[in-house]
Amino acid sequence: MKSVNMFLPVHMNSCHWGLAIFSIKNKTVFFNDGYHCPIPEELKQNPNRIINIISQATGNDKFNPLGWCDITRFIVPLPDQPSAVTGSPEGCGSFGVAVICTIRDVCNGKTDSFSWTYQDATKLCAELMLELLDLRIQPRWKRRTNMA
Repeated sequence: MKSVNMFLPVHMNSCHWGLAIFSIKNKTVFFNDGYHCPIPEELKQNPNRIINIISQATGNDKFNPLGWCDITRFIVPLPDQPSAVTGSPEGCGSFGVAVICTIRDVCNGKTDSFSWTYQDATKLCAELMLELLDLRIQPRWKRRTNMA
């Protein structure tokens, strides 16, 4: 069976992002963030609600809430996010780019380590913005033909 995951970015402490991954293969919800904060209490309740809603909507036995395990930490933790509080401001303030890069790595089958670090956050954020805005460097004539 091909591994299928659902991803839920989790906004924490009004300025920080974590990631919950619903592993359908393992029937487990994995969570982590760069500061390795305790799993938020609200998040501990939400996976069961989400799984129950999907179960009711689809009737798929894979989403029977009784078969799912509790939420747990990622097997391979996210890289440590530097903190301005600890005197290491480089890489902090990733603007959620770590969540997006983690999803990209998991979707590409890279689960034994990550292809990014928080020190790359500014560069990664710029690359993602360019990709989202489709402003990759193109010849002018090609940009004009792509415009609607």
